[in-house]
Amino acid sequence: MKQNDLPLSENETHRKELEAKAEMLKALANPVRLCLMEQIIKRGEMSVSELVTCMGATQSLISQYLGKLRSLGFVESRKSGNLVYYSCKNRAVCDLVEYILKTNI
Repeated sequence: MKQNDLPLSENETHRKELEAKAEMLKALANPVRLCLMEQIIKRGEMSVSELVTCMGATQSLISQYLGKLRSLGFVESRKSGNLVYYSCKNRAVCDLVEYILKTNI
C-alpha cells in the first residue's frame, strides 16, 4: 500500500503536512492578523505605525503579529531608516484572504 493511501492515523508524513497547514489557517483565524492582511492587501506596502489602527491593537501587539505572519511567509518586510514596511509575500495566501473577506456571513 502506498504512503498516500494509508489512513491518516498511519500516514505520519501526510498528518504532519495537514497539521502545518492547519497552523497557517489558525494564523488567519485571528481577527487582528486578518485585519493586518486585509490592510496590506488593499493598501499595499505599509509600516507598523500605519497598521496600528487594526482592531484597536497596540503597536507592540501589531509588531508581534506581523512577526508571526512574516515567519509563516505571508508577508515580507523592508526596512527604510527607522521604519519597517510590510507587503504581501505569498500571493496564494493573499488570494485566500481576499476570498474570505468577500464571503458574506
